[in-house]
Formats: sequence, structure tokens, C-alpha cells
Amino acid sequence: MMNCDVLLMIGTDFPYQQFYPKDAKVIQIDVRGEQLGRRTKVDYGFIGDAKTTISALLPKLDQNEFDTH
Repeated sequence: MMNCDVLLMIGTDFPYQQFYPKDAKVIQIDVRGEQLGRRTKVDYGFIGDAKTTISALLPKLDQNEFDTH
């Protein structure tokens, strides 16, 4: 997790701050708006339930053809 490029947190504000990445984009989805950015900086914060918010965001993403690890 500490070496990720993007951290997507859905319905959590993950309390273990020592594991947060230093230079990654952070996206947080939560129904409780007061939780957004509480533990770390958030580049994109979305207030809403997981199913509705992800359903709204998925059509806006471009599919990445790179599938190797």
C-alpha cells in the first residue's frame, strides 16, 4: 500500500497513518462527508454510498489495456 500510485478508499478512513503512501493520488468515497481527508490529504473526495458513487464514476474511466503486473 505504501508504494501504490493510487489509493482508493471506499467507506473507510483507514486509521493506520504509517501505511499511507507519500506521493500517491488518494481517492476517498464515504457517506459521511466529515470523514473525507480526516487521516490524510485526499485528491478526490466523494460523498455517497459505494454502489451509487462507483456506478456514477465507472463510465468516466478509460479502460487501460496494460494488464501485466
